[in-house]
Amino acid sequence: MVSLTAHQTLAILAGIVGFVLIAWILVSSAGRDRSKLMNFNRDFFFWLSITYLALLLVAAGMYMGNFYGVKDRIPVILGGILPIGVPWFGAVGAVVISLEGVFQHTQEGNWDDRYSYWHMARPLFGAVLAIVAFFIFLLLIGATGQTPAFATPGGDSQASDLIVYYVVAFLVGYREETFRELVKRVTDLLFVKTQQPPGSGLPAVTFEAHGSGIERVDFGPVAGGGAAVATTLSISNTGPAALTAPVAIVTTDNALGGGPFSKGNDRVSSHGDLAPGETRTLEVLFSPPAGDPKPFAGKLTVSSAALPVPADISLSGAAV
Repeated sequence: MVSLTAHQTLAILAGIVGFVLIAWILVSSAGRDRSKLMNFNRDFFFWLSITYLALLLVAAGMYMGNFYGVKDRIPVILGGILPIGVPWFGAVGAVVISLEGVFQHTQEGNWDDRYSYWHMARPLFGAVLAIVAFFIFLLLIGATGQTPAFATPGGDSQASDLIVYYVVAFLVGYREETFRELVKRVTDLLFVKTQQPPGSGLPAVTFEAHGSGIERVDFGPVAGGGAAVATTLSISNTGPAALTAPVAIVTTDNALGGGPFSKGNDRVSSHGDLAPGETRTLEVLFSPPAGDPKPFAGKLTVSSAALPVPADISLSGAAV
C-alpha cells in the first residue's frame, strides 16, 4: 500500500475542495428551484469555462513538474494501453468549444439557456468521448496489422509517438460530430457489410439539430399563452435504400385534439421519397397554454412503408 505524505494529502484535499466548491456554487445558486440552473447567463459560463481550463492546466503542470512525486505514481501509459494525456486533451477540447460558444453568443437575446447543462458537463463529457475515440482509433490501426510502439511490451516508444492520439482526443472533445462520424464509420465497417447482402438494405432515419445527432428535443421553460417556440430539425436518410413517402407526425402525450406540440414548416411529409444521403427539414413548435404551469411531453414520429418500425424522438417542455 502506498502511503501519502502530509503535503500529498493536502494537495489531494485541495483538489477535492475545488471541485466541491464548483458544485456548491451551482447548487446553491439554484436553491430549491432546480430550473434556475437553466437561467445562468453567458458571464457565468465564461468564468466557469475559465475555471475548468485553469484547473486542467494546473493539473498538467503538477504532473509534468512531478509535484509531490505524482508522475512517479501515475504512469504516462495507464494500464499499459491508455496515454494519460488522452482524457486531458479531450477535456481541454471540450472546454475550448464551450468558450467558443460563449464568444459567439455575445449579443443580448442570443443566448440559449437550453445548453446550460451542456456547458457544465464539458470536461467530463470530453474526457469520456476522447477515451472511447482513442480505443476506436487503436482498433482501426490494429485492423491494418500494426501495433503502436507504446502498446508493445518492451517497445521503443517516444513521446512524439503519442502526438497523433492527443490531436484525435482534442478534436473529438472540440467537435462531437467528429466522434459521431467516427462511430458511424466503424459501425458500417463491422456490421453493415457483413449483415446486409447487396440490394437488401433498409432506409435509416437520423434526427439532427445544430449539426449534432439527437434523441430528444427539450424546449425548456416557456411562458404559457405566449408566442410559440420553434426548433428546426434536419431529418436524414442514412440507410442504403430510399425512404418512400415519409410522413412526419407530432403528438402530445395524454392530449385529446392536439396539444402544445405541433408542426411548423414540414419539408418531409408529402414531398416525395427521401433518397439515401438526402436531408430535409421539419419545424417543431411548442406553445403551452396560459394558466397551466406544468411539464409537457410528446413525440415526433417519422413513418414510411419502407420502415419496419417508425423512427421517433421524444419532445419535452414546461409551461411557466
